[in-house]
Amino acid sequence: MQQHRLLSSYLEGVGYLNQATQLANGTFIQSAHVSSARLALISDRESLYKNALIAYCGVFKMILSKNYSWAFVHSYYSIFYLFQVLLAFCDVSLCYDQSKPFSIKLTGGSQFKREEGNTHKSIFGLFKYYYGNDSEICSEIDGKKVCDWFENMRNKVNYRTVPQMDPVVSYGLYDYNGANDIRKMVSVYFEELDIYAYTPEHAYVAYPLLLIRRIVNLYGDYNKDCKLLNDAVFFKYLADNIRDSKGPITPVLELVKNGII
Repeated sequence: MQQHRLLSSYLEGVGYLNQATQLANGTFIQSAHVSSARLALISDRESLYKNALIAYCGVFKMILSKNYSWAFVHSYYSIFYLFQVLLAFCDVSLCYDQSKPFSIKLTGGSQFKREEGNTHKSIFGLFKYYYGNDSEICSEIDGKKVCDWFENMRNKVNYRTVPQMDPVVSYGLYDYNGANDIRKMVSVYFEELDIYAYTPEHAYVAYPLLLIRRIVNLYGDYNKDCKLLNDAVFFKYLADNIRDSKGPITPVLELVKNGII
């Protein structure tokens, strides 16, 4: 169960969540609460973006150490957080009342909607609902919606393959000429990111970049509205981790920082 700290705290404080009586499906959010709730979600959005970038750093670290299975798992978690960032740009969030998940769109007259399944299924379902017709960031891999493909492959890598095959490149997910030149492959991705993001053997590195590109555009004006990326300490952390043996992989850092491809 995941709580977005500031939004959930605000909704609890004004009497929607974790009261004596459980929130009823279809409860309306009052217009008077929408503005403050949005401000809380904006702060949570930045925290989720930080989580996404930290998870994405793990992709490169795992590739360098030949832990390819866990590289994919890190990729999965990065898109799980990136989906939530994109939902937050739609003023949409998931919150919990007495352990039950509810979604809410923070507009006057909107209703809390009871969601089914765990946090991951709820977030992936909301992403498909709000972005399912957006062919740039919600297309298909092997005939499945990208989020469903990632979830299925993550379950295969994480739970159904015993033993995992590391350090052998496995699952048909990797194509790096022996996974030895991630720098070269990333440079190729930026030439046709919309294609590589939906190619099975490249998606786990390329698809998060596609989502980051969209988020950078949504922040606008070279991320001036994203305080996180004006944090020199955090950006140094990214540079220290999105790297190979030769040093930082600059095109990825430029995309994150400035929206440059």
